[in-house]
Amino acid sequence: MASTNEWFETVAEARRRARRRLPRSVFLALEAGSEKGTTLHDNVAAFSELGLAPPRIADRPATRSMATSVLGQDISLPVIASPTGVQAVHPEGEIAVARGAAEAGTAMGLSSFASVGVEEVVAANPKTFFQLFWIGDRDRNLARVQRARDAGARALIVTLDWSFATARDWGSPAIPEAMNLQTMLRFAPEGLTRPGYVLSWLRHGRLPELRVPNMTVRGESPPSFFGVYGEWMQTPPPSWADIGWLRGQWDGPFMVKGVMRPRSVCPTTAATTWTAPRPRSGPCPRSPAPSADRSRCCWMGASGAAATWSRRWRWERGR
Repeated sequence: MASTNEWFETVAEARRRARRRLPRSVFLALEAGSEKGTTLHDNVAAFSELGLAPPRIADRPATRSMATSVLGQDISLPVIASPTGVQAVHPEGEIAVARGAAEAGTAMGLSSFASVGVEEVVAANPKTFFQLFWIGDRDRNLARVQRARDAGARALIVTLDWSFATARDWGSPAIPEAMNLQTMLRFAPEGLTRPGYVLSWLRHGRLPELRVPNMTVRGESPPSFFGVYGEWMQTPPPSWADIGWLRGQWDGPFMVKGVMRPRSVCPTTAATTWTAPRPRSGPCPRSPAPSADRSRCCWMGASGAAATWSRRWRWERGR
């Protein structure tokens, strides 16, 4: 099917359209990675490893299905929308992504650094997984988790892999902290080259701003992205005792994201965990069964995770 104004099928076409529609600074903020860009290039390479083997055409079922399940949710294909922070490059932000994921029959991962509230995202896609960074003390984190639970989030993802690498000197522009008069004057020339982009925001009655509403309880004024980021940099990493405590506060599926080495997992945690190992080739080994007295929990690494899940799904479906 040929591409149209409303339909396209490849990431390459999405990137081409974004470059054409977005102001230069907005596009480069999405395009550039940190420092040398190693993680960015590794992730692209990991996706490039994936391929589809043509099916046999004889003695096969008349209907085919890619349906599977993750974190207790049935989805139509083994792909979900990853939790990515501050998608404020579009007036609807994460709501539009959630709606698209719902139309595709899959789940939405929502970052705690999202630009819209978890309530609005769950309304667009009930199969929403809320992702949490450990910022502040236990009470602050529990308040965010409680808000996600009250909104109807189906699972909790706790991220443990992060680094505060702020060197983005090979293409990423300086990101403004607030959309004040000085900022608007600075970016006005770019806006004039992309009037459609500016008009899309004006139709929604506002301008872009970096606010993170899910970092507060509902009803409070959303803090700025950089304000919360500064607090995050000052927060000591959680202990495994903290993760165990948080697990006890959440009565649904629970994922620990960012475990890069199996030896990094606390033994008492691994005993009730099913894992997403990251082999370079061959079938994925079976994971330990989840404990009988609590909801399924899993941990996974970030780099190469998509390739691992695809391999695992392909292997288990083909057995």
